[in-house]
Amino acid sequence: TPYAKEEIVTDFLIMHRDASGYSRILLVIVHQDVVGHVVQLVESSGLLLDRIGCEAEGLLQWFHLAKKSSGGSTDSPSLVVDIDGGTATVLVIDRTQLVLHRSLATGAEQLHEDLTQAGARIVSELQRSLEALELEGAGVKVQEVWLTGRTERLEAFKGMVEQGLNLPVHLVAPWLEQPMSEGARVALERLPDVSFAGLVGLAYASSTVDVTPQATKLRHAFETKAKALVSLGCQGVGALVLMAFLLIGRAQKEQWYYRALHQVYQRSAQEAGLVESAVHQMAVVKAQLRHRGRLLAAVEAMANRTAPQIRWESIAFTEGEGVILKGSSPELPRVYEFVAALDA
Repeated sequence: TPYAKEEIVTDFLIMHRDASGYSRILLVIVHQDVVGHVVQLVESSGLLLDRIGCEAEGLLQWFHLAKKSSGGSTDSPSLVVDIDGGTATVLVIDRTQLVLHRSLATGAEQLHEDLTQAGARIVSELQRSLEALELEGAGVKVQEVWLTGRTERLEAFKGMVEQGLNLPVHLVAPWLEQPMSEGARVALERLPDVSFAGLVGLAYASSTVDVTPQATKLRHAFETKAKALVSLGCQGVGALVLMAFLLIGRAQKEQWYYRALHQVYQRSAQEAGLVESAVHQMAVVKAQLRHRGRLLAAVEAMANRTAPQIRWESIAFTEGEGVILKGSSPELPRVYEFVAALDA
């Protein structure tokens, strides 16, 4: 990818393992800015973020739900085409395995503007996808097509797909004929070209892929722990207050106990203020020292992985770009071992 490792979030899903030891893997890579925008959007709406999934996995789960609701067999390989606003997602599914995934830069908006030209472009790309699948030698022969999106706008396009691919086409709504809430109806009216098939799949079945940033996961874990501690503290304070009232009633010294509790409260409030001030000062210091010492840390890491046969001649460290090493070695394999150690 054209981004640094720290700028992306990745996750994967093993789709299939064959007898020879190879695996087919769905790899999901997304830039931090994209998932960061999603996190801000969800949290600003007052919702609790559970996970950030992948559209391909959601569409795969939606297909299984559609197959199950229609009573069809899952043995025949199927082509799934999800027509979204400005894109179209294409999947080839063999039984429960995802064997092909593509995203086309043509969607419902282009079909609405020029059905003939945009439809021909999508059908051509679908034909090219099936041809590429056959050339790959996967032994998968697509038997049917599942088309979803705004179904009331795709009737004409369905005929084009049937004619172009010479395959039966099932036009299925993203909601799988389930009753919709009032909020969903409003969303459909405001977003007339958007397909919710992938979202429905992620909502109906638990997803495996999760590209939620690690910082967000840690923050949510800390917030949950903080709420538990606050609840426990409130319970403890409640127990103390109850005991204090019992002692007050028993000894008939309400005024004395009130003054004692008031003094404890003042001391606790003052100590709490000191602790909060210290925590704030530590945060400021950590922020100032966060990026210091990175060069020494990088040099130490590389020195620990340098074999005696490798001699350094120069090292250049550029903030935000990286480290450039120059040196020599009488044994070329040592250089490859050193590079492999740094990569690891």
